[in-house]
Amino acid sequence: MMKNDSIGNLVLMSLVVLFFFAMGYMSNAVAEIENYSPITAKVAAEIGLSSASKFIDEPLLFNVNSTDYLSNSGIRSGNNGKRVAWNVFVGDRLGKRKMTFLIVNMKIEEFTYDDALNYEDGFILTEGTFGLNDILIDSSEAIKTVRREKGLKPGNPKLTKDWLIGYHYAVGDAIVANDFKTSLVIDVYGISPNGNFATVTIEQKTGDIIGSSEKVGEDQTGRSIWEAF
Repeated sequence: MMKNDSIGNLVLMSLVVLFFFAMGYMSNAVAEIENYSPITAKVAAEIGLSSASKFIDEPLLFNVNSTDYLSNSGIRSGNNGKRVAWNVFVGDRLGKRKMTFLIVNMKIEEFTYDDALNYEDGFILTEGTFGLNDILIDSSEAIKTVRREKGLKPGNPKLTKDWLIGYHYAVGDAIVANDFKTSLVIDVYGISPNGNFATVTIEQKTGDIIGSSEKVGEDQTGRSIWEAF
């Protein structure tokens, strides 16, 4: 079911920025892998949470995001909702501890750990906000929805303008209403039927598409211009 597209730009305020941050977070490492073991967003989240539980009491997620870690990724990457490489961001409820995992072929390739040394003075890290069971719409289901209802296509690595390779996914909290309330969503990134870089957002608790926007150009200051499609 499709809801009002007018909230699409509000959704973008949260997830598009976080997507670009996460895509570049560990982009220095580029690898060639012969044997692929692609997984969905929820499986990546489970691996990250399991590893984080050794360091953080009651860890929670605040973002799960696919990434173009592999130099031999192709247009079919993410075609079934699965990617080989994911970034998983985990924290505790209070913002005292944070961990970031790069998961490649179902294994932890890299991770970072941060501790809020000045927590008592009000300096906190990003709090975890959702658990594994809150991911009701996995990437393997989301891709079916966005193809059927919005005609989203994968990014073609042979076309420079496409920028991204295949389909990408992000699970996290986003602003989904005019009263600035947040909700857990999954964002699918690809190419719109008009040939533009685009994102389609699905609310986790309802399964509804709540936003679909494409980049149509830039203004005089170089800022991206987004329109609903």
